[in-house]
Amino acid sequence: MTNQELKEKLYSTIKSKAEINDLSEKLVDKYNEREKEFENKASQLNASTTKVRSQLISERKSHCKNQRELEAKYTAEIKLLKSNIKTLKREATLA
Repeated sequence: MTNQELKEKLYSTIKSKAEINDLSEKLVDKYNEREKEFENKASQLNASTTKVRSQLISERKSHCKNQRELEAKYTAEIKLLKSNIKTLKREATLA
């Protein structure tokens, strides 16, 4: 192999290495960009999850409160109706 051929091979190798380095840098940049996008999306999902969880807790508390109020109301109505039935039975036996 001549000196000129060696120089050309060396130049070609150096050029290829530079191209590989450029591609590698581009890939690293793209990876870093995607990683940031992923972190942002993960952060948004966490915020949304926290918001939904908070809403569910609030709705459960409200539902439980409403349920207790309805139970108290219907319990009072049932007691009143039972009392009315007893009164009507007494009146029926006296009549």
